[in-house]
Amino acid sequence: MIEVEILGIVVTHQYGTMNTGDVLRTDPDFARHLVEDCGAAKYRNQPDAPPAADAAAATTEAAPDVSLSLAKPGRKPKAQ
Repeated sequence: MIEVEILGIVVTHQYGTMNTGDVLRTDPDFARHLVEDCGAAKYRNQPDAPPAADAAAATTEAAPDVSLSLAKPGRKPKAQ
């Protein structure tokens, strides 16, 4: 079970209505949905966050910068 802290008013079929500051213990998939998809909660204990959240963050940070590959031949890319 993962703990998330609710950031506003959240209405769910499974748990009913929750308010700011409520703590919900739920399965990793629903916790990820509330945090990443809805932005309605935050993980209460970051080390307990599901691996999927860590993998998504690592993929985003490791993405290569392809902006220079789009430059036209013979022209210098603009300074960033």
